[in-house]
Amino acid sequence: MSAATGVMSSVLGKLADLLHEEYKLAKGVRKDIEFLRSELSAMNDLLYVLAEVEELDAINKGWRDRVRELAYDVEDCIDLSVARLGRADDAREAGRLGAKKLVRKIKKIRVSLQVAHQIKELKDRAVEESKRQKRYKLDGLVGASASNKVDLRMCALWV
Repeated sequence: MSAATGVMSSVLGKLADLLHEEYKLAKGVRKDIEFLRSELSAMNDLLYVLAEVEELDAINKGWRDRVRELAYDVEDCIDLSVARLGRADDAREAGRLGAKKLVRKIKKIRVSLQVAHQIKELKDRAVEESKRQKRYKLDGLVGASASNKVDLRMCALWV
């Protein structure tokens, strides 16, 4: 297992946990998280294929590295979001006074909107990497390692 596929497995698990937790996220964030999870899952499948290839060309190496960085950024976002949303929940339970309660609710809404914005940015990055992968047709290049290539001139010699 490569470093890229290892972090991706961790991120996919954290995204699943985030979806199942009862955080009150901004409108549409759950759909963005579900989309991000499915997109990263497809990227993870391709990363497993890339891990089997002995020699990667520059395009595949660059895409693999960008996807790995995306996975690290998603993991950091999830960890920070869970911590920040958890603190907002703890603050809500700590005080029951009217003005303090209102201030805490406003802070929680602000945190939720910030999380939504970060998730949206990560979703956009995942979409861009997916488009880039299709644009440069990485699928056709995967698995074409030096050991699998056949020199067509050799076939002519055998005829």
